[in-house]
Amino acid sequence: MKLLIHELLNFKFHQLVSKKVLLFFSIVIFSSMLNAQTEVNNNWKNQINPIFQGLDKSKVPNAVLLDYAMEFTNVPAYNGTLTDSTYVDANVLGNIYKTLFMGKVTTSTQYFPKLEDIASNWVTQRQNYNQTDKSTIVLAGMYYKYATLNPNALSTNKITVSNNKYYDKYINGVWQNPYLTKQTVAFASPVNTYNKKNFGVVLPQNLLLSNSANTIQSIQVNFNDGSGYKSVTIGQKVFANYTQNGTYDWTFKTTLTNGSVLYSRTKIKIEQNFTTKKWSKRHQQN
Repeated sequence: MKLLIHELLNFKFHQLVSKKVLLFFSIVIFSSMLNAQTEVNNNWKNQINPIFQGLDKSKVPNAVLLDYAMEFTNVPAYNGTLTDSTYVDANVLGNIYKTLFMGKVTTSTQYFPKLEDIASNWVTQRQNYNQTDKSTIVLAGMYYKYATLNPNALSTNKITVSNNKYYDKYINGVWQNPYLTKQTVAFASPVNTYNKKNFGVVLPQNLLLSNSANTIQSIQVNFNDGSGYKSVTIGQKVFANYTQNGTYDWTFKTTLTNGSVLYSRTKIKIEQNFTTKKWSKRHQQN
């Protein structure tokens, strides 16, 4: 549930930062955007905090409230159900993470590393796994639980709104829960095009981001190379083998301890004759 003032603030700040944060999570330009992210965080929080100050934040499930966040993407769309509009790449992964990060209602970073640390870890892991034959794609992934205000919370008397501010609702001394618990899952490669047909893929421990990792029973991936789903063991390579160049969907299957299954999908172009430039030369003019 979002009040008109919240919608207006969200729209206002989307306009303010759309140019500043475009491709913010991209590894290549990540470090240059950190100051802009800090500015955006502070500006947004200064505007949104008064609206939510009447709520007991300790009651927010998983300490992340989507309504409290500036939304860089439609996080609920990435709920584990595949659609044609929910392919994930590094930019989408970053936008999901930034939205959840800004939805944190505590200052704890236990489950939310700093953005610069994630970028640094991704670069370091790519270097570590590609020191010799340079034939490993290093993934990043996430599984988070978060809360939203129930759209019916006001009409069902589970929250109070006064002067465009939210307040907890108590009936006979009993707190009324206005929240819904939701989840999101996403995996991505740092590159969209790869110049080998046979290579390893790995998901390091520090690049699986989650506030509910203990509920993940297993992760599998189907590279669409004809070999079906393969188990993904954290920190261990799993191999993709293609017979021809082309664009392929990678489908990730995450099974939770409660038996539910969530899916995420990314796309990669295999082009064996494709030659990449060294990072130091990518932005040089001919």
